[in-house]
Amino acid sequence: MRERRFKDANGTEWRAYVVIMAPKVAPLQPPMSAQFRPVRSSLAFDSENERRRLTPAPLGWEDVAPAELERLLHQAMTVTIRLAEPPRTAGPQ
Repeated sequence: MRERRFKDANGTEWRAYVVIMAPKVAPLQPPMSAQFRPVRSSLAFDSENERRRLTPAPLGWEDVAPAELERLLHQAMTVTIRLAEPPRTAGPQ
């Protein structure tokens, strides 16, 4: 996985890398159908306090200047981290 690190104008250090999201296949679909679904990729930006994603990942992002990475960062959407829900307990019986 290719990764780049840069600082934005505010001095925040960011890590940029691509995230590949595999298509989901419903249990009853034929196995061959998954090959026809497009694979999506996002350019991920992570800092100590924030995560952002830009979808789709722009081609050539690995080689752009830091100022262009910051421009892409500003286009990306902030995402929240989802933690697994605790198992549900059965109610009174």
